Amino acid sequence: MLKMRNELLEFAERSHQYSNLEVLVDEFAQVIDAQGFGSFIMTGLPSTGNDVEPLVIANGWPVAWSDRYREQAYFADDPISKWSMTRTRPFQWRDAWRMHMQTERVKQINGEAKEHGMADGIAYPMRSIGGWQAVVSLASEYPLDIGPGGEALLHMASLYFHMRATEILSARSQVPLLSARQREILSWIAAGKSSWEISEILSIAQDTVSNHVKAIRERMNVNTAVQAVVLALKSGQIQP
Repeated sequence: MLKMRNELLEFAERSHQYSNLEVLVDEFAQVIDAQGFGSFIMTGLPSTGNDVEPLVIANGWPVAWSDRYREQAYFADDPISKWSMTRTRPFQWRDAWRMHMQTERVKQINGEAKEHGMADGIAYPMRSIGGWQAVVSLASEYPLDIGPGGEALLHMASLYFHMRATEILSARSQVPLLSARQREILSWIAAGKSSWEISEILSIAQDTVSNHVKAIRERMNVNTAVQAVVLALKSGQIQP
């Protein structure tokens, strides 16, 4: 426990020194791997709809599982995702699995997660910039054997990780002004709508939505839609 305490405290203490998101993510991955958590994800959670992809900030899941999860649209039925959206306190994955109705699809998600080295884990729900719900979820290849002290230390490290990551994303200067249509599309993305849903709401083609999102990313010099959302929220161009 002493080694775990020192490593997590040291990460929290130095987290403010990072100015590059990729370096911060790599450091966090190394720290939690030393504690037995081989993968993780940090993401915003949609207030409506089930498209979480644009809100992912750092994806440390196995690539094969991440692709499978997206292709099969598991988010809507995943007990971990559902609890992350409704809980304010940390919880262990096993509790969410145990309390959820064991439908065939839920059993499939659980079984495939284990096949990809994600047998158990712990999730830390939190609030992001603008007040929207987010979560840092840590996965382990083995059933968890961690007490309240360990949970608290991991919670602290996850909070500092999330806090610094959102600061880095929002720290870009000279945020360019977006058009009315671009702001409208970003607002719907922030609300958790997919490209197809936005196309239906605005009565435009889905390809047009995708082109707008690409133009927004290029204009704001970011890699993902969620980064654009964060910058637009920070600069006041859209409202949470």
